[in-house]
Amino acid sequence: MNIILLIISLLCFPFLIGYGVVKSFKFIHIKITKTDSCVTESALGRISTYITVGSIVILIISGVINALSVFSHLSISKAGKIFCIAIVVLTVMSILAFVLKYVSANKKANISTKSIPSRFRSGKNHGSSSKTSKSLVVLSLFALIIAIIQVILVLFVYRSSYYGNQTLETVVSFINTDQIYSVDPLTGTPFTNGHPLRLSLQCLPFFYTVICNIFSLTPITIVWKIMPAFWMICSYFAIYRIADSLFKTDSRKMIMLICFELLLWCSNSSFGSTGYNIFHIGYSEVTVLEIILIFWTIGTLLSHTRPAVLLSIIAEPLIASTRFGIGACFFITLVFIVLTQIPSVKRLISAVDDAKGGSDGKN
Repeated sequence: MNIILLIISLLCFPFLIGYGVVKSFKFIHIKITKTDSCVTESALGRISTYITVGSIVILIISGVINALSVFSHLSISKAGKIFCIAIVVLTVMSILAFVLKYVSANKKANISTKSIPSRFRSGKNHGSSSKTSKSLVVLSLFALIIAIIQVILVLFVYRSSYYGNQTLETVVSFINTDQIYSVDPLTGTPFTNGHPLRLSLQCLPFFYTVICNIFSLTPITIVWKIMPAFWMICSYFAIYRIADSLFKTDSRKMIMLICFELLLWCSNSSFGSTGYNIFHIGYSEVTVLEIILIFWTIGTLLSHTRPAVLLSIIAEPLIASTRFGIGACFFITLVFIVLTQIPSVKRLISAVDDAKGGSDGKN
C-alpha cells in the first residue's frame, strides 16, 4: 500500500507543482512583455514539461532545506516536516491556479460561443480530419514497449551497483541517526575531523531519506528500485522535450529520435556510460545530472525558452558531486548563447525555425 501511495505521489506532486510553476512563468512573461503568444502544444508536450519542471523544483526545494539543516543542525525529522509543508503549499497553490485557469477558460469559451452564429456551432470540423499513419503508430508502440521493458529491468532485473557511490549507506546513516553526516556512512563511527561541506550540500541522500520516513519503506527499496525507475521516466519526458524542440511538426521524426536514444541505453556493459549509469546507478547524482538536468537544458535552449534553463543551473550545485564536475548546465547554456550570436548560426536557426513554423516552432 505504501508503495502505491509513493508511486501516486511521484506522479501527482511533480505534475501539479510543474503546472503551477509553468503557468506562473507564463503569466509573469505576459505581464512583462505585454504579449500573449497563443502557442498550441500537444497534451504529451505539456505533461512532459510539467513533470520535468516539477521534479527539478522539488529537488531544488530539498536542496535548500538540506542546506538549511546542515547550517542550523536541524534533525532529519524536522527538516522532513518543513519539506512536506513546502511541497503541500506549492501543490495547493498549483491546484488553485488550475481551478482559476479552468474557470476563466470556461468564461471565455461561453463568450466566444455566444458571439458565433448558431449555424456555425456544430463543433465538427469536417475539413480537418486526418489519419494517423501506420508507421507513426508502429514507432510509437515500439518506443512505448522499449520504455516499459527498461523500467521493468530497473525494477526487477538489473542489480544496482554501489561501486564508488555511497548513497545507500548515507541514507541508512541518516535514518539511524536522524542527523546529516553525524557518522561515517561506511563505518558508522562518529566523525572526529568533520566532513566536507560540499558533500553535505548534496540533496539526494536527504531527499531519499525523507521519502523513506514518510512512506515507511526501506532504503534499498527507495534508493535501488523506486527512484531509479522514477528518474528514468522523467528522462523520457526530458528526451521528448528535445525531440519536440527539434521536430515540432514532424511526429515521425520525434518518435524516431526517442527510439534512437532509448536504444543507445541498451549498451550498459561499460562502467560510466549512460546506459550503465541508468540501469545500475540510476539513484546517483551523476545519473540525475546527465539524463534530467542536461537533457532539460538542451531541450529548453532549443525551444527558445532560455529563462527556464535557470532551473537546471540552480539545481545542479545542489545535486552534482565535485568528482564529476559542477557547471555542466551553465557551460552548455553559455556555449549555446555564444554560438547563437554568430551570424551564420543565426541564419541557420532562422531557416530551421521557418521550416518548423515560426520562432517557437508553432504555427
